[in-house]
Amino acid sequence: MTTKRSSTSTPGQRSISTFFAAFPASTPNGATHPKKQLGRPSTTKQTRTPATDPSPLSAKPASAGKPLPGVTTAFPAEKGTLPAPTEDKSAHKDTTVKHQSSALRESAVGRRVQVYWVGEKAWFSGKVGEFDGNDKHLVLYDDGDEEWVDLTTDKIRLAPQTKTASGKQSKGRKRKQVFMSDSDDSAGEESAADSGSDWSQTGKQAAASSDADNDDDDVSMADDSDDSPAPAGKGQSSIRNCAKPTPGQASKTAQRSSLPAKLPSRTPGTGGKPPTGKTANAPSKTAHPSSAARDPASKGQLTSKLERSSSTPLVEVVAGGTGKAIQNSDTERYAARAADKFTFLRPDRVMDAKKHRPDHPDYDPSTLYIPDNWFKANKISEGQQQWWEFKARHFDSTMLFKMGKFYEMFEMDAHVGVEILGLIYMKGEQPHCGFPEKNYHHNAERLARAGLKVVVVEQTETPDQLRIRNEERKANKQNQIKVVNRELVAVLTQATLTDAEMLQAQPDAAYLLSITEQQIAQAEPGQHQDGAQQGLNGKSVRIGICAVDVATARILLGQWDDDEMRTGLRGHITALMPQEIILPKGKLSSTTSKVLRASLRNPRQHQLAPGDSFWDAASTLQEIEQAGYFKASRGQQGALPPALQALVDGGAGCEVAVSALGGCISHLRTILLDKSILPVGQLELLPGCEGVSQDASVASSTGPCFMALDGAALQNLEVLESSQGGRAGSLMGALDNCTTPAGKRLLSQWLCRPLLHIADIAARQDAVQDLISPECAEVVGAARKAFSGVGDLERSLARLNAAGLGGGMGRDAMKVVLYEDNAKRRVAAMIAGLRGLQTLNQAFKGFQAVLPALASGLLQQLLTPGKGFPELDGPLDALEGATDWHEAATSGRATPKPGVDKEYNDAEGRVKDKEADLAEYLAHIRKQLGAGKDLCYVTVNKDVNLLEIPQALQKAVPQDFELMGQRKGFVRYMNPSLRLLVKQHAGALETRELALTGILQGLLARFASQAGLWQKAVKAMSELDALMALGYAAQFGGDGAPMCRPTFLDPQALGASEPAHVFEAKALRHPAAGMGIASGGSFVPNDIQLGGEAPGFIVLTGPNMGGKSTLLRQVCLAALMAQVGAWVPAHSLTLTPVDAIFVRMGAKDDVMSGQSTFFVELAETAAALNRATPASLVALDELGRGTATSDGAAIAAAVLEHLSAKTCCRGLFATHYHRLADAHEQDPGVAICHMGCSVEPGTDGGPEQVTFLYNLTSGACPKSYGVNVARLAGLPDEVINRATSFARQLEEQHDTCATLKLSEDEQQRLRSLCQAVEQDCIGTELQASLTS
Repeated sequence: MTTKRSSTSTPGQRSISTFFAAFPASTPNGATHPKKQLGRPSTTKQTRTPATDPSPLSAKPASAGKPLPGVTTAFPAEKGTLPAPTEDKSAHKDTTVKHQSSALRESAVGRRVQVYWVGEKAWFSGKVGEFDGNDKHLVLYDDGDEEWVDLTTDKIRLAPQTKTASGKQSKGRKRKQVFMSDSDDSAGEESAADSGSDWSQTGKQAAASSDADNDDDDVSMADDSDDSPAPAGKGQSSIRNCAKPTPGQASKTAQRSSLPAKLPSRTPGTGGKPPTGKTANAPSKTAHPSSAARDPASKGQLTSKLERSSSTPLVEVVAGGTGKAIQNSDTERYAARAADKFTFLRPDRVMDAKKHRPDHPDYDPSTLYIPDNWFKANKISEGQQQWWEFKARHFDSTMLFKMGKFYEMFEMDAHVGVEILGLIYMKGEQPHCGFPEKNYHHNAERLARAGLKVVVVEQTETPDQLRIRNEERKANKQNQIKVVNRELVAVLTQATLTDAEMLQAQPDAAYLLSITEQQIAQAEPGQHQDGAQQGLNGKSVRIGICAVDVATARILLGQWDDDEMRTGLRGHITALMPQEIILPKGKLSSTTSKVLRASLRNPRQHQLAPGDSFWDAASTLQEIEQAGYFKASRGQQGALPPALQALVDGGAGCEVAVSALGGCISHLRTILLDKSILPVGQLELLPGCEGVSQDASVASSTGPCFMALDGAALQNLEVLESSQGGRAGSLMGALDNCTTPAGKRLLSQWLCRPLLHIADIAARQDAVQDLISPECAEVVGAARKAFSGVGDLERSLARLNAAGLGGGMGRDAMKVVLYEDNAKRRVAAMIAGLRGLQTLNQAFKGFQAVLPALASGLLQQLLTPGKGFPELDGPLDALEGATDWHEAATSGRATPKPGVDKEYNDAEGRVKDKEADLAEYLAHIRKQLGAGKDLCYVTVNKDVNLLEIPQALQKAVPQDFELMGQRKGFVRYMNPSLRLLVKQHAGALETRELALTGILQGLLARFASQAGLWQKAVKAMSELDALMALGYAAQFGGDGAPMCRPTFLDPQALGASEPAHVFEAKALRHPAAGMGIASGGSFVPNDIQLGGEAPGFIVLTGPNMGGKSTLLRQVCLAALMAQVGAWVPAHSLTLTPVDAIFVRMGAKDDVMSGQSTFFVELAETAAALNRATPASLVALDELGRGTATSDGAAIAAAVLEHLSAKTCCRGLFATHYHRLADAHEQDPGVAICHMGCSVEPGTDGGPEQVTFLYNLTSGACPKSYGVNVARLAGLPDEVINRATSFARQLEEQHDTCATLKLSEDEQQRLRSLCQAVEQDCIGTELQASLTS
């Protein structure tokens, strides 16, 4: 029951105007809005009957009253009941009721009848309640169901006035319907716990309760005091909906075929069309021979869901070609009802909770204003009102509303459920679908990963608790409450999934990223020279971010001064790949906003009001102190974590990062995760955090300790993902041999932050060297095998720690009422965490035998118990001894061992004492009556400890014994003395149960109290796993080709007066080809040298497709891998550390930022020109091709001169401006090379035949042989020959860069042009430089 905004089910929220545009403006004449009967969806292992009757009522079986093949009935009429019907002489003396006049029909009211249900092949008793004046009577069944039937046609017989055994049986057999009405009939119903109900393959069975005073309710969302299904019975093979309609109301019958066992899922954008393919059908329902004769579209014919013909396929329920997910008839009904009922949703009336219209600047789309008098005017029941109140507070979300054992989706949420989850609309005027509790994780995850915001509303009160509460209210003369309490317990989005079942297929971190910025007029004192890059008007901007991985409670904080192109921001976004972003509404500059739109993959955005929701630094610290987030984990004083304390100590210069943290905390509080994440959060500072005192864990005293990689470098080098998407073909795909998800995440961080200092790199290399040594082969193999069995331990421990400190996250909270065995699930999670830690402990102990032989100081520190890996024996033994975990896994209850818990021990002692009293009393009675062991205690239903006495001793029974029952040969008694003992025993059992309830939570709290210890163990595991992955790549990654340990040289030692930098590789290969990722074929290795005795820069020419870009990438990746600590695919590699890699490669525009291909080229080049140092590595591929040849060649020449002569960094410059190579032929700082090829003259004047050799060769290549690529691409021969002719003419008539000798003034203008790349005035500068 949701506020309907669209008739189609789409992955995202549709606009109100779109919703109403699809429907008529008013309700059709004569249309009414009776109650809606709830039904159930199909699931993987369950099949349900689709609710296809547009009426909200379940009518009786269509074939009721029709002759059944081979069946003859003869039931005598009860004397003095209904007037005798007309007798059919050809049949037996059947008492089927047939009234010939209204007067006679009215006399049936109040009489008891029995109705034959064909699908059940059974009679069900009830009472005739009303007559509509035409043909229909309302039958009120003994089990609470009701329906309108035609006594003249349906198979009905008179029943005795007393309740029959058949009626009693039906009450036990029929399932109860989950309803929300104004009536409270729960007193006579079975609870879910008592019913023992289960879900058969035919789906959820239901019976209904209704409220005669609310016939106009659009949504009969049930009586919550009867929220649970009852045992299967009438409806075991089908569903019978029974809600009371307006008498004589017209309804339509939609005939359907058997329900598929599993409805194919739908993907967003399919327009509601069901996928094709085979489906497994459930057993078909019994159909009466005459049922097909009823016109499904005719009025006045009521058809039960029990009987369906097979004329219409089920999938037609969700047919349509233009985004429609329902049939036209359903659309009309939904439209008419919405237009008439929900006037506050019309585009001209919709408002948020503060009555702001959508055009108001403060409009909040997450809330909805519902007029105060709407509920009363429309006779909205308490259950419906409860749903609307939740929906109005979360109007931008898809709501899963718990009702008994099912999650229900109403109104527009139902459209989403049909479209994305493949559910089925249920019968009635109201859009509605749902799924059982056991499918929660699967369906909730699908909704969240489809980009939706999902709110989960759970029951926090059972029907019994509601009954007790109402008794208290009655005693206080307060009104009765007719619906159970419900609370919002979880808000799910792509970045906020925490349940293990939702994260199994997604090992990568899913970051929630908060971003803010602050304009600064000039560089602040003490900042690095290459820090703030001034942009327009002499200003620069300071960016602050906070990234939260909710699943692991990892929190990253950072801030920096960024340039006009937001190079730093692009780099962090590429490395983190956030799923959602949090922004201060209206406070980000247009430049930053454009960069976010261009760099992110359409993430969910949360715009928070600055000040109120997106806090400044002062408010953030105040909120942290008031909430006491860190008191549980850092003592009652609530000391701030070191990373946050460092920002606070930084003063005003660090306010941006703290404010970004405030935005994250505010949002986490909104989605109910703040108290679960922050107390166990692991706060870290991002590398290069401006204004923070350098900490040993973040940076060394000599400056940054990581290589700088911006977004362009990470993307162009395909570090984390290939250009095709996914890990295959990327560097991460080549090196990722981790056996744990935590190890994979750490390795990904290493690749984005390669080490910079030689000592740190050598320490990691030594660790890898030891791990691949023969001495460690056995223990490494055992550790990898052990690690592969612990699962995602980092996330599991985060959930357990949160459950212990905060009482659990989301649905795991103690107050939530779940019908699945949640206690067993919680115990299983703790056992898994405990066993995982024990496995780690044993795996690390396995290294103790080889520890003395290890040369690596890093491994010595990591593997020594009490240092890198904590001492776990004591804490784990204490937890292991707290209970019998094997028994707990079976029972779902953690029973403490003797002596562990005093309260439980005392309660257990009282139970044993009372059991002893009962045994003593039994012995006394046996002695008194002279009986043996055949006199014993028995339990019958709810009567426990009855005395069962042999009938032969009945005369000796004392007078105070009360007869309770008997069986053959025995009688059962209770007496006052025994009753007192039983009561005392029951009280002792209850006390023990209360003590037992807190045991598991106490164990979780005990576990969480040592969260720091577990986190340290997992950190050691992930580091060891990542190191072993690098070792595996070093041994087996080359596919037989050599892998080498890079050698690092000290730049200070190489240079006489100033540092010198070198990169020298022998037989270097690309990681994708040298590590098994390429699809096949051989790879040509190349020797390459930059710096040292060779020039530091290479101008690389060669034919198209000759391998220039591949060479550029493999050089950069070799440097990156070397500084990660990995082995490199080469015979040898010697280099000095690279402080940054800058890459300009590929042709792409940026439509979202309004940037052309050429502008993107120059922007990426500007980052290198402005930030590169002599220790940097620059790779530029075909710079200048995005504009006119003269302009491009000029810019390329100026950039090459600046990098080779002024910056003096190492680099490769691939170009098709061949005369550019001629200009630097005598330049000692630039080497001229090309990618080798073999060229043979073409035949008959055609293009040359080019064979690519892919080897790096000295000297320039005279041509690019582009026409050869045209031939390979399949261009027509006529075009290729004509192009060859044109090329020869151009070569003879025009030399693009004949001399390319520039004056000093021209060179200065070109340098100005390149410096203007990072400013919006690039176009003006181009004109001024190139036209003057």
